[in-house]
Amino acid sequence: MQRPLTFRLLTKMAKQNGSNLKQNLIKWDNKPYVLTFMTDIDTRKIFEEELRQLIINLEERVKNRT
Repeated sequence: MQRPLTFRLLTKMAKQNGSNLKQNLIKWDNKPYVLTFMTDIDTRKIFEEELRQLIINLEERVKNRT
C-alpha cells in the first residue's frame, strides 16, 4: 500500500490545513479510474502532540517516584 501524500492547503482566510491525499486505481464499467480521498489531518496532529506531551509527563512522574 502506498503512503499518503501529505501537504498543506491555504484557505481564503490564509489558514493552512494539513491534508493527506490517497489514491487507488479502480475499474468502473470496465474502465480504469482513479479514486482519490483527501483527509484533513490537523485535528489528528493536535492530538498526537498532546499525547506526546502526556507521555513525557508520565515518564517524568514515574522517574521521580522510583
